[in-house]
Amino acid sequence: MSTAQEQARINRECKAALKRGEVTPNGVSYSWGLQNINGAWFILFREKHHTDEDIKRAKRHIYNSRDVVSLTIKQVI
Repeated sequence: MSTAQEQARINRECKAALKRGEVTPNGVSYSWGLQNINGAWFILFREKHHTDEDIKRAKRHIYNSRDVVSLTIKQVI
């Protein structure tokens, strides 16, 4: 998959997460899915207006409220 196609997919996933209401209290959207019996995977979508502190708070919220097996951050352009 080309870089442009990958970025378009990330942008679509971010919009879909927003529609589903998958947003941390400080406004960072995320997607998730069950990984195994230990928990779920999460993707945080970092938009242009998000600061490092926004992402740090969003990660803390996810880790404190869910059973996290993996967490990645994707840049939304």
